[in-house]
Amino acid sequence: MNVFLITYLDSIDEDLLKYLDEAEELPVEVARRMRDYSVALLDGSITPTRLSEDWPDWYDLVGAFGAAYGWKGLDDLEDSSRFLDEIGAQDVVDCASR
Repeated sequence: MNVFLITYLDSIDEDLLKYLDEAEELPVEVARRMRDYSVALLDGSITPTRLSEDWPDWYDLVGAFGAAYGWKGLDDLEDSSRFLDEIGAQDVVDCASR
């Protein structure tokens, strides 16, 4: 799994590798920060644009984290989520392609 995470992050941007610790894992504080921003997005206390300004790497890190640590049920959750409908899929595409 670590090799997959490193390969995924490396394919996005070499600068994202700076988030990994010596054991090639995301440190707890980075995972906690990703969770806090996820909760803020879901409860509407931050906009995708503001998040992109505050932490541009968030979108790539969450994708890598989900790919490396997620389970098959995440696909079903994503499909049933109204999140992309609420914020507009174009906003996500624009932010994720930074």
